[in-house]
Amino acid sequence: MVIEPPGQRVRRRAGPIRRIKRWYRRLNYESASRPRTPWTLRVDLSLVLTGVLALIAIWILQSAFQHVTDTKTVDYHARMINDSIVLSPVGSGTSGTGQNTVHVMLETARAGWPFRTATVYRDPLVSWSLSGMEDVVTRTTQPRTPLTDHVELAPQIRTALETSQDAGIRPFANGHQVDVDLLVFIIVTGTTWMFLWFLSLPLLGLVGFSEGVAGHVGSVRRQARRRQNRCEQCGYDLKGLDFTAACPECGALLT
Repeated sequence: MVIEPPGQRVRRRAGPIRRIKRWYRRLNYESASRPRTPWTLRVDLSLVLTGVLALIAIWILQSAFQHVTDTKTVDYHARMINDSIVLSPVGSGTSGTGQNTVHVMLETARAGWPFRTATVYRDPLVSWSLSGMEDVVTRTTQPRTPLTDHVELAPQIRTALETSQDAGIRPFANGHQVDVDLLVFIIVTGTTWMFLWFLSLPLLGLVGFSEGVAGHVGSVRRQARRRQNRCEQCGYDLKGLDFTAACPECGALLT
């Protein structure tokens, strides 16, 4: 508990949240005697729109810019057990020419620009040579193709990947996966948000300036019509209608 000396006010240091609120109020020109204006509404709208645009832009860049950083091929030996094929690992490499062998190519990509915002585990590419297993598989020779549920031996290949002793192989069992680095994604999105918002400020100023010019032109036109005894809104001639409360043409109140 802080005891303030009599007749003297202790000045406390404002916290970060209070400083942000103060900065926001100054930005929007808010005070007790100055209510919200069209400018403050435009500032709020620009903050929301640029934030959404920044999020969409970083997400698109993460999907469009992907660079393969690691490629490896895992070979599995296929054998028959109770009229079904069971896969067992035979090692890793870039090629394999053995009989009854399933080759699984794994690719890891770096996603995002200009910084890595996610790690992408692409769909495994599978191929095999299964001679003498015509009774179990429709195609004994399979060219390299992405692993999907429609590919033969897909359940066996996914199980072999999921039970691998290599932790870097197990994520490929679920197919295409995007592991987002949340901290980097937030930092890049926030930086892009600020950049887009600063770019929008000149546009907001131009809109305000255009409204000011339009308002001035309208004021000059209304004054000219008032001197000519015409309606300020539509220009209707009001001669002989000195005691009329509203314009008979457009209904605007006459002042």
